Amino acid sequence: MYRLNDRSSAIKLLHRRVNVVLDSDLKLRSDDPNLLWKASNHFLDFILVVSGKIGLHAFLPRTIADHNFTLTLNLRLQCREFRPKFGKLGFDPTGSMMAIGEGQSTELWLGFCPIGNIEDIDLANQSPLLNEKHGDTRLTAVHYRMGVMFIAYLLNQIPSMAVHVMHPYGPCNDFKEWKIEDATNILYVGHISTSFA
Repeated sequence: MYRLNDRSSAIKLLHRRVNVVLDSDLKLRSDDPNLLWKASNHFLDFILVVSGKIGLHAFLPRTIADHNFTLTLNLRLQCREFRPKFGKLGFDPTGSMMAIGEGQSTELWLGFCPIGNIEDIDLANQSPLLNEKHGDTRLTAVHYRMGVMFIAYLLNQIPSMAVHVMHPYGPCNDFKEWKIEDATNILYVGHISTSFA
């Protein structure tokens, strides 16, 4: 797969247990200073994909068509808290994470990263690991509304989607004074399933 540059097949292998055999020149001694042993168990059952720039492209396959790709959006997951034990987002997840649905054996999350962490890679690299102490990861009600309206606006641009946006920024200027139902029907559409064919 590596020599053929077959990334798609390599990624598919990550979704199930596979016996991996490494060439001797790719192996390191267990006391090598480049290694950090911290996990009590050693299973490859967690994949954290963090986008390198603003956008939703981290969710989508890098191909013209993929008949196996499906995505189910569920914007009623406001109470779900982001709880991975390992990984690094590049920012503190406190008050910044929004569950938006599921893919093939995966959970889909939007992370609202501070702009400073996007502009300054050193600042992003200094952010703590996810297993370190942080606060509640759920968005505030106002930020949740903003996130839902952003996704509703994107889906409204697809003619075949039954998502309508009456007021892109809400019916009034203050986000605290209105409900999502006043501006869009996205929560009534239910689970939105889409494929990439």
